[in-house]
Amino acid sequence: MVDRRLVRGIIDAMHAPGHWGPCVAAALASCTGGGAGSDAATDDPGDGADACVPEPGETIDLTGQWGARAWIHVDMVTSPEGIVRMCPDPNPGVSILTLLIDLEPAQGGAIPYEFVVCEIGMPTVTASLAPCAEEEFLSVTLALGPDLAAYIPGQRFRSHAVLGGSGPCSPYVSDDLDITYGYDPSIVGPDDPLPGWDLACAGATPEACVTSWEAVRDEDGDGNPGVSLEVTTDPVDTIRGLAWTTWRTNPHMHGVAWTSSLIQGDLSPVMEYDVVGSGADLQGIPMDGPTVKRNIPSFVIPESGSTFRMVRIDGRYGAVDLDVDGDGTVSCAELMDRLDVLE
Repeated sequence: MVDRRLVRGIIDAMHAPGHWGPCVAAALASCTGGGAGSDAATDDPGDGADACVPEPGETIDLTGQWGARAWIHVDMVTSPEGIVRMCPDPNPGVSILTLLIDLEPAQGGAIPYEFVVCEIGMPTVTASLAPCAEEEFLSVTLALGPDLAAYIPGQRFRSHAVLGGSGPCSPYVSDDLDITYGYDPSIVGPDDPLPGWDLACAGATPEACVTSWEAVRDEDGDGNPGVSLEVTTDPVDTIRGLAWTTWRTNPHMHGVAWTSSLIQGDLSPVMEYDVVGSGADLQGIPMDGPTVKRNIPSFVIPESGSTFRMVRIDGRYGAVDLDVDGDGTVSCAELMDRLDVLE
């Protein structure tokens, strides 16, 4: 797993004239490690670094528009205080993150980029209201609420990457992507706990019981605090409705730039949310914020096993051009119509 402080130090060094050199390249190489390998259940590609063989004298250019997909391995868990339990607990799955990334020309060795989140997909997991041994299972799915799903493609974030060489098979390391929804990140920092319902609180309102309530924002504009995740179950109507949440993920990419059109590798992700209110019910009975928090699954992220793949999509260097409408840039809608290019 890559130490985020190391990467920040590398990027800071890249902005300082005269600091690019073998020591930084060696540090980058130590970050990339080996690939996670192929996962037949999810088709995540691993980094394949061992198979990358550069052509002597060849150089690469990463400037341009890219599509990226991350396969984030998660263990879904539920609170022992709830009536819904994972079967098994933890219940493993894969969350999907799909991005549009505009890599800009390098500045002092660092590559600034702007990115848009097109999709956040979460796994369906098996749970039960009874002990798992009784095999009375139901499927539980968390998904972005419709307003949040429509909102995220319009938000643009910035980050940096570092390329540890000038030719194919060079190490590629990104800075943290710092994706936040439902709260003000200028009030709650990346290392602070997310605003969320304090289960020890004796009050009944979010104003009284949600930590850092002053930072919570109705960011998806649906009239509820935070951003809304939709909870569905099969059989239907066991749990249904919206959980109002704060959300954060900041995946860190460390892999290999194979060519001017392909980058892939491993991911050191953080993905978490917390509950700030409820618009859900359990078998027709309204659930308050604490009850939702105790009964919908939360994420535990293993330290290894997550991977990413980035593919150039602007038509340069023989890559596919997904700009179907010819407006000079690829949109999330155009990328989501051609997810096959990221597999």
